[in-house]
Order: sequence, then C-alpha cells, then structure tokens
Amino acid sequence: GTKFYDNGIEQDGLTILKNHGVNWIRVRIWNNPYVVGPEGVGGGNTDEAKAIEMAKRAKALGMKVLVDFHYSDFWVDPGQQKKPDAWKNDSGDKLVDDVYAYTAKVMQDFNAQGVTPDMVQVGNELNNGMLWPEAQLTEDNPNGYKFLAKLLNAGLQAVHDNDKDNKVKTMIHLAGVDVNLYHTFFDNLIVKNKVNDFDIIGMSFYPFWHGTFNDLKETTKKLIQDFKKPIILAETAHAWRKSKNGFIDEAQEKIAGFAASPLGQRMVLDMDNTIMASLPDKMGRGIYYWEPLCIPRGDEGGWAENMGILDERGQAMEAIHSFEFVRGDAKPELPAKIYKPQRLTVQVHQNVQLPEEVKVLYRDG
Repeated sequence: GTKFYDNGIEQDGLTILKNHGVNWIRVRIWNNPYVVGPEGVGGGNTDEAKAIEMAKRAKALGMKVLVDFHYSDFWVDPGQQKKPDAWKNDSGDKLVDDVYAYTAKVMQDFNAQGVTPDMVQVGNELNNGMLWPEAQLTEDNPNGYKFLAKLLNAGLQAVHDNDKDNKVKTMIHLAGVDVNLYHTFFDNLIVKNKVNDFDIIGMSFYPFWHGTFNDLKETTKKLIQDFKKPIILAETAHAWRKSKNGFIDEAQEKIAGFAASPLGQRMVLDMDNTIMASLPDKMGRGIYYWEPLCIPRGDEGGWAENMGILDERGQAMEAIHSFEFVRGDAKPELPAKIYKPQRLTVQVHQNVQLPEEVKVLYRDG
C-alpha cells in the first residue's frame, strides 16, 4: 500500500529509481524468514519467492539483478551469522552439501522463471565467517578459514554449474574499510585455501560506522593492486535527518562529517561515486544504496526513520540524483567540504593572526 512520488507525481518505486539512472537492484534471500518461536527467529519476508517477484519487476524495466544469499533465516553481518533453522543440526560435509544444494536450487528456480541473476553474492558481510560456529573466524577455531573456504567454494560452484552461458558474476562481500582485515581475509582464502573463483570484491561502507572517505579510497586502491579484482560498494547510506528513533543522530553525523540532511545525504553518495569512478583502470564498478525505498511510518523508528531516500510522504529527495552519475561525471579535484578553522578570540585594535591553512576534503576522499 506504500505510494511513491517523484516531483509530486505518483509512480511505481522501481520506475522512479530507473528514471534516475539506477540500473541494478540487490535483493537478499533468507532461507525461511518466517521461522519463529524458541528454536528460530525469522528476519521478515524476503524469501526466494519474493526475490524472484522483485527480480521479474526489475528485469521488466531493463535492470540487472544481484542476488545476496544470507544462508540464514535472519540478518547476517559481522556480529551474527546464525544457521538457517533447517540446517541447525548439520555440520561438516553435510553443511557444505546444504550450501551447494540450496544455492543450486535457487539458481535453477531463477533460471526457470527467466530471471537468471546477473550477479550472485555468496554470503553477506563475511568478516567473521558464516554459518557459525563451524565457519566462524576466531582464534579458538583454527579450522575456521579452511571450512569457510569449503562453504564458499560450494556456493560458487553451484552458481557456475547453473550458469549455462557463463555470464553470472560472483561476489565475496565484507563490511568496512580496514585494509588489514581484507588482507587477512583474502590472503587466507585466496592464497592459502584456493578460493579464487569469484569476480568481484564487495564492500559495505557506512561513513558513520566504518571510517573516513580517505580510508575507503586508500583501501580500495590497495585491494585492486594486490588482488586484481574490481570493487563494488554493495552497501552504503547516509541519513536525511537526525532522529533519536533512527540509526543516526548528532554523534554519527559528526563521525560521517556531513549533515544529516537531504543535501548531506546526496553529498555522501556523490563522494562514494567519485571515489569509485576515480579508482585505477575503471576497477570501481559502482554503488548500491541500502535501502532507498524505505519510508518513515509513525513512531516505528529504525532504519526507515531517516535512512531511505524518500521523505515521510514517499517523495523522492535530493539523493535520487546521485544515481544519474556516470563515470565521466567524476570531478575528484573539486572540494566537497572546507573545514572551518578553530574559533579565534581576538582583541580589538590588535593584529589578528589568521591560520595559515585550512583542511579541505576533495571529492575523491
């Protein structure tokens, strides 16, 4: 029942995105997000059937589709990677078989519906592994990387085995911009455990959580240099207003360095785009916003309160124009922000000693 508007005109939400240059959607899949009760918790309603439905709508508009396997009934991220309820008693080779069989089934179902994914993400924000505890990456689990490698190779193989035209790209996705984290992770997987049959490194970058824009720039450059794989920002966002009920208030606004406002939100996305477009050899491939079409609902709070790109009326705001960006629009040498110097206290009729320099943030981070 949600209604979406662009310049005051009601339109389909995906159509609004398409009209402003969005050419891919990223859709997550939970195995069985409806599981509730003491034994399991479901995350919501994005199961395979809903994902196929959204993929059909996107493909009808000429968009491409990235499928994000969570391999869980619930949200997974660096802090939680709960097994799906149906696999809770599985371990070892059975868990590897689960990943292969489930990934293959979903691929076959997408193929049968005429919406073969254009890219597949095997796992979500895998900083600390997946399907805990077996593939959790901790010091007291010495086989963590070895088992994670088996799981990832099973998922990747299932994608390749059901990609008859050899066109589906594959992604491994981590969160943050800590270059040491990425090096430890990919050195263990690629170099030591032979997981290299994937195309793209995906990153989550939220400037109020993960680091500076300069960190994003330097880490992505280093990863491209060392691993020779393109980079995609699989998740990024910024708030359009401060909210004590939402995910960003004044503290996070200060960390991000941009106002929680419609213009500040757009400036963050323009920074993301410019950094990605300025990476060497066109190895920065773009950004996905998480989650553009959420709208505040009363006092519900949460992410929708201030992190979408629609206001409470469902009207698209300034940030929608960030998706009109193409590679040639990058102007890395332009200032994005000039930092105010410290406040000066001066005496009347005395010479004022002005600061000799001010800090400038350029659009390339």
